[in-house]
Formats: sequence, C-alpha cells, structure tokens
Amino acid sequence: MSKVKSPQEQRIQYEIAHKIPPFVHRNRATKILNEIRGQKPQIDIERGRYFTQSFRETEGEPLILRWAKALLHYAEHATVYIDKDQLLVGRSGKQGRYGILYPELDGDTLKEAIETLPTRTVSPFSISEEDANLLFNGYMTMK
Repeated sequence: MSKVKSPQEQRIQYEIAHKIPPFVHRNRATKILNEIRGQKPQIDIERGRYFTQSFRETEGEPLILRWAKALLHYAEHATVYIDKDQLLVGRSGKQGRYGILYPELDGDTLKEAIETLPTRTVSPFSISEEDANLLFNGYMTMK
C-alpha cells in the first residue's frame, strides 16, 4: 500500500479518525467540502438526454459520425455550472454531488441501476421522479 497520500486521501483519513486535519487553514477548499458533505448524490440525465436526441436524429449514419455528432450536440447544449469559491470553473453535472448518466455505455443495465441506486447501502444516488420517468418510458434508449 502506498505511503504517499493525496490531500484528499489525507483529509478522509483524518475524518475517519475524527481528528482535525492540519491543513484546515485551506479555507476555500474546506468551505467547498463542507457545502457538499452529507449531500446524497443525484443522477444528472442531461448528457443522456442530449446524446439520445442526437442519436435519434442521426439514425442510419455510420456509428463513428453519430458519436461525434452526439458529443457536439451535448457540448453545444449542456448546462455549464460555475460554483462559488472555485478556481477552475465550468463543469457539467448538477449542483452539489452528482453522477452523470451515460446511456450509450449503460443502456442495457440502466433501468436496473436507476431502480437500485437510491436504496443501495453503499454510495446511494437519488434521481428525480421526472428524470426516472423519462428513463423508464424509453425516452433514453440508444439505437
């Protein structure tokens, strides 16, 4: 096991041991971590929505072009989040803690995952009822 730990790994070890980390003086980073600590991660379906739209519009074209066009479509329409206290700004994904949906990779297991993610004991995720309905009604299926 590596003896060299990243600052994030060090912080996690201190928190597990209920100790105050020696780098608490990093006010900006501490503030960001405190804002998301305790939040249940949410599934963000925006990427999946734009990928699906593009794949439906490009049926019959070569797969490599469909993927390229889907990435372009997502890049042109994605919501860009800029959080306060960030030094590097502009990310996709919901505010707070989130997981991004990849229907082109997870399509076969997507329904099962969405049904089990909110109730699993390790790393549960939540999904809004509206987003779950979009998934369950076949809106986000890749062809």
